[in-house]
Amino acid sequence: MDAIFDYMMGNSGPSDEGPPPRCNVCHDFKLIQFSNNVPEHYRKFKKRDIKEEQLRESCHRCRLLKATFEKLETQLFADFEGFDVQEKDIWLTPQSDDVVLARYMWCRRKSDPGTDVRNNCFYREINIRPASKNEVVESVPVDVLTSLHQSPKSEGGLRFLKDMLQTCDSGEGLHSHCLHGQAPLLPTRLLKIGPEDGLLQLYESQPGETGKYIALSHCWGPRAYQPLRTTKQTLSTGSLSVPLTSHSAVFSDAIWLCRQLGIDYIWIDSLCIVQDDKVDWEIESAKMAQYYSRAHLTIAVETSPNGTVPFLRERNERWQAMAFKTTDQDGCPFTYAVQEHYRSDFYEEEPENYYINGRDLLPTRAWTIQESILSNRIIHFTPSDMIWECHNGTASQDVHRDASTATKFNVRPVFYALDYLEATDEERLEGAYQVWSNLLEQFSRRSITFESDRLPAFSGIASRFSKYFPGRYLAGIWEANLLPGLCWNRWTGIGSKPDYLALEESFAPSWSWASLPTGIPVIYQHELSKY
Repeated sequence: MDAIFDYMMGNSGPSDEGPPPRCNVCHDFKLIQFSNNVPEHYRKFKKRDIKEEQLRESCHRCRLLKATFEKLETQLFADFEGFDVQEKDIWLTPQSDDVVLARYMWCRRKSDPGTDVRNNCFYREINIRPASKNEVVESVPVDVLTSLHQSPKSEGGLRFLKDMLQTCDSGEGLHSHCLHGQAPLLPTRLLKIGPEDGLLQLYESQPGETGKYIALSHCWGPRAYQPLRTTKQTLSTGSLSVPLTSHSAVFSDAIWLCRQLGIDYIWIDSLCIVQDDKVDWEIESAKMAQYYSRAHLTIAVETSPNGTVPFLRERNERWQAMAFKTTDQDGCPFTYAVQEHYRSDFYEEEPENYYINGRDLLPTRAWTIQESILSNRIIHFTPSDMIWECHNGTASQDVHRDASTATKFNVRPVFYALDYLEATDEERLEGAYQVWSNLLEQFSRRSITFESDRLPAFSGIASRFSKYFPGRYLAGIWEANLLPGLCWNRWTGIGSKPDYLALEESFAPSWSWASLPTGIPVIYQHELSKY
């Protein structure tokens, strides 16, 4: 216990084998070595707690930590006026490949008006690593954080996407499950991408026609910013003109990306479904799961709250990679790369804590869960990174970050395990239900424009799980798992919405989770379901 206490108090033993660290505050960003009597659970974290006032001006690493602290604090105070700081800390976690994860935390006094317990502490996680050659900028001041002005439209961003597609198309390993056995059927309608003159042709496919196309997952935004839509009137003309105006910035970026990848067709819901035709909407919306699963690639736009905001723009200041040019204790020049990476778990579990300005809305839309899960492969444009997902796993353009923290819904490897790994029927059913209930809990937190769309927005996922659950699908609950399916409860934690008994107009029976309004989290009592 003494060893654990020393560790928790920051009194851990020496760093790597060799000479002791020059700085006893940051420990030269080296891993902590533990004696054998420290349990493995504590060794995994390898953290050390640092107070801002401890940072040494004579240490170039401490100067970097201080400069980052000041920059982040300025942004925090701009978001939260009158922030009364009670305590602030840095937690360092040296990782592999010379990467250091620095978690900065500020705690404010609980007496602040409007402060609840959950939002009393605010934190930001920053990756620090040696800069690569193309990140070393000569004409910048020393000991100052300087933006690298990165954009997903850069040569590096395109190269990452093309390389991932090429690797995936090789079909090696689990990538074989990313490929369609035969050319996929085309959706009923597609946008045919012509020359770079802004003109799109609304193309109606022939029965049985096959080919490659890209699908777009995006946020429509409020009524004032609704995207271009196909109506009965525009459908009669057989073509659409998509000018390069602010209201089609997202579409323009998606079309530009299709051209770079050599794909001639794109499926966009607002343009490929007749929006004022109820019959067409019912038919086509029921096929959306198929359309995303058959797409050559899905583009998920997570940085544009509406169509006016391009997603291939230069990243916002908060998410920009920054260079920190400095000199070490021996007078030698050295440059660090510093960047905060977007994490979906932070955003969805602590959105008020995580950030206020410029929230990305795609992870809050109910429809986009099935768009993300059912796509064979998808490229996420997050605030800080391009994140690739497919059956083989998750990858980031920044090879130094843990890509698994960027998104929460790459369950494709789980589907592979359920489909192909040896297991009893009981084990397979239990595994499928665990994944199902987790997805449903996440889905229940999300918003939807029309309450009547709640079950349809989850129907594609239900269809995917139908192979695991025998029997009928009853308003969001499987007959084969009826008892566990009925053991749901409305989450009533801090920050939850006020009590709502039911919708004014019911679209599901009262015993179904779908009877609650959207945005009210549902949790499952797994232990209770065993009795």
